[in-house]
Amino acid sequence: MAHDEKLLETDHVTVRPLELKDVSQMSHWGRHEDLRYLPYNFPYTKPIDWLLWLRSKKRPFQKYIYGAFVGERLVGYITLKQINWFKREAFMGVAFDPALLSRGYGTAAIKSYLEQVTERFRMKRIFLKTACFNIRGQRCYEKAGFTFVERRFEPYEDQSQSFELLLKYGDFQMVENEIWTEYIYMVFETGLE
Repeated sequence: MAHDEKLLETDHVTVRPLELKDVSQMSHWGRHEDLRYLPYNFPYTKPIDWLLWLRSKKRPFQKYIYGAFVGERLVGYITLKQINWFKREAFMGVAFDPALLSRGYGTAAIKSYLEQVTERFRMKRIFLKTACFNIRGQRCYEKAGFTFVERRFEPYEDQSQSFELLLKYGDFQMVENEIWTEYIYMVFETGLE
């Protein structure tokens, strides 16, 4: 494994559309231990689940998914979703192997992804939202060219562990019967008219 880690540090990141043959690698990714990031752990180990997961992320004209690779190793994925073809705007989603964070792969992959998406889909703006507690993600997005738009207090995307999150972290509040947190919205302006 040490040889593999060294190889990863010296190779560059490439981005291309994600294929089913790539998804199996995600079942070997590391795991987030922090409760706030558990929704980003890849839970599937069976080929049928990989196929269903990929189909949920990939729908022509609605959703597209790209893999970030170091050599042949899948280190993350980036989605294009909530596409507004009339305004030429969309949202981006990001997930990377928890065992390979803080190595610059995210920034390199997002920059490459933005170039490809701008060229292929002619989008004017790409938006994203990230939880305020995701400081590492925010730094990565800023390095890739995203700028702050606004903060919003909204329901948290994973309501399954409300009690534990409330007890352990000050980032969450109960609003009626839902757990809420603050999100930051960011935008990448492609420069296209």
